[in-house]
Amino acid sequence: MTTLLPVKMLAAALRQELLADNSFEKLMQMLWQYKASGGGQEDAVHVLEELRVEMPDEELEDTVLDLMDFATGFCSPHMRIW
Repeated sequence: MTTLLPVKMLAAALRQELLADNSFEKLMQMLWQYKASGGGQEDAVHVLEELRVEMPDEELEDTVLDLMDFATGFCSPHMRIW
């Protein structure tokens, strides 16, 4: 049985990875793991919206916007998370 990763933990983990300039694939995997643990789309999108405004530069903001595309389904069907 999987346990739900709390939304605050998701936010903290994504923030840390974004600011550490880790790979986009790792960020995507974190979202997939969140979903697999029972996390919802609305919560994930809300976290990403909050992170977007926190980002110190345009490049990181663009990365968050790309993650939002996959979380909301604004992408190719095979890349959709929810």
